[in-house]
Amino acid sequence: MNIRLVFILLTAMAGLSGPALAQGPAAAKIIDPAKEEENYYRAKMGFVTLAGDQESDYPKDKYLVTQDVVIKKGTTMTIYPGAQLFFKKDTRIIIEGKLVCQGTEHDPITFRKLGNRDYFNPIDSAIDTRWEGVFVADSGELELTHTAITDTKYGISVHPDFSNILLDTLLFRNNKYQNLKIGNTIIPVPSMRIVCYKAQPEKISGVLGAAAQKKSWKPPVRIAGAGAGIIGAVVWAAGYAAGTYYHKKYNSETNPRAAVDYGDKMDLGAQAATAGLIVFGAGALGFSLTFVF
Repeated sequence: MNIRLVFILLTAMAGLSGPALAQGPAAAKIIDPAKEEENYYRAKMGFVTLAGDQESDYPKDKYLVTQDVVIKKGTTMTIYPGAQLFFKKDTRIIIEGKLVCQGTEHDPITFRKLGNRDYFNPIDSAIDTRWEGVFVADSGELELTHTAITDTKYGISVHPDFSNILLDTLLFRNNKYQNLKIGNTIIPVPSMRIVCYKAQPEKISGVLGAAAQKKSWKPPVRIAGAGAGIIGAVVWAAGYAAGTYYHKKYNSETNPRAAVDYGDKMDLGAQAATAGLIVFGAGALGFSLTFVF
């Protein structure tokens, strides 16, 4: 009887402990936090994540740079119209090879920070989460067309021994310390203005486009406007004085032939005064517009 009881007890214990053990550690799900975060950005936020060495073509999509992106020497990273690149805090693009952004007027390319609330672990809105910016190393090449660089600390920073820089219809916005720096020189390109810029080592063509045009057209227009205003005022005064003088002569002259001559001169004076007034008005308008725009 005792042997049978022991056998029943052992059987019962085996039946209970076997499945329980099988459902214990073997059935436990191990969660990788890094992978869970990656899945969050891809599945929930719809990002294609980028990190490390990059090259080849990148079509229109939403990309998230989770760690520094490096374009190695001899390679090219080409980004096509409509692509949006979001950057996590303190990340950057390092260009040792060539970066080409082929945005269009109606489908530009944007570089911006990841919103504080969009992080896997949301960040307080008071915390600055800007990304570092675009860094062009020696021999690096950069070609940006219809592209916006926003929310960085340093905008675009270029090594003095870079190979080639071409910025065609570029917009800088909300960059903390600078928009564009070549070597130790900060190039004075404005924010929220369309900028065009072309540079090669020891041959910088300068800032072109709308931003530079605003700086270049004002002085000559201002000088021309002031000059035209002065000339117009002088002509008006001379015409008015002549017209008034010959008007008096015309009214007091009794000789018909002399009266006709005075009348012609009076008309010429009036015409000169009118022309001077028009020139003065145009000059004053041109001069004033340089302070409006």
